[in-house]
Amino acid sequence: MNPTTKVHCRGLVVLGLAVLVCYGLVGGCGRKNEQGSTMTPREGMVTGGDRKGLWQEIDRLQARIRTEPTNPELRRALVAIAVDTVSRRVWAAGRGLVPPEAVSRPVGLQAAQRAALVDAYRWLALLMRWSQDYRSPDFGSVEGSVPGVVTVEADTSGSEVRVLVEAPLP
Repeated sequence: MNPTTKVHCRGLVVLGLAVLVCYGLVGGCGRKNEQGSTMTPREGMVTGGDRKGLWQEIDRLQARIRTEPTNPELRRALVAIAVDTVSRRVWAAGRGLVPPEAVSRPVGLQAAQRAALVDAYRWLALLMRWSQDYRSPDFGSVEGSVPGVVTVEADTSGSEVRVLVEAPLP
């Protein structure tokens, strides 16, 4: 190994440690939350059992909104659960069904997964708008892009695929 390679390797190790420190994996470098205490980015995330409960509650409220699309109180309740203004994250659930005409189960499951993601993206776009004013827009009438979406959970049961996604709140 020549001296230049040693310097580059050392530089990568230092850079790697700096990244680990800033993401809270090796102490220090947290950001301040609204109360002024230090927190790492990982503290604002929903994990484990909390995530399952969150998913169920979001899914339940989204189903009610589908049946009562003009009820603003349901929108307000969904925003209260799905939008975290401290960690600046928003969560949404999506559902997709395997098409009966799918040529095979794997192809049908892929189609159902895409449908679930499209459904979740639509809910994210609505939630981002409703977090500013829950009275508008009406359910189903929203346009826009939703950058930075991550699939947090996915579940397949029979011919249905469900997903829980999260995105940064603008």
